[in-house]
Amino acid sequence: MHTIRIKVVDESHILNTSSLIPAVTKELHAEGISIYDNAPLTLKVKSIREDHKEKILLQLRETETKQKLNEKVIPYITGHYLKDVAAEAHALITTSAVPA
Repeated sequence: MHTIRIKVVDESHILNTSSLIPAVTKELHAEGISIYDNAPLTLKVKSIREDHKEKILLQLRETETKQKLNEKVIPYITGHYLKDVAAEAHALITTSAVPA
């Protein structure tokens, strides 16, 4: 089982954090990933603007050292980004993290 914490940085003001965090938490929990504030790993979800397009950066880091373990940039698609973030977060966590 993996244990992470979620941090959202919405620089572009495109993410609805009140929907994003519960949706991602629910999807990850269904896949056996627990969310806790004091978890050893942090999933950072950040809105960015790259090449004149809105995108979402997902980073998996060690919470204490902030060492980056893996990252992925995905396109921001209105109406689809909640499921996209959850799916990509699951892939990052399960391929990069050692189970707790």
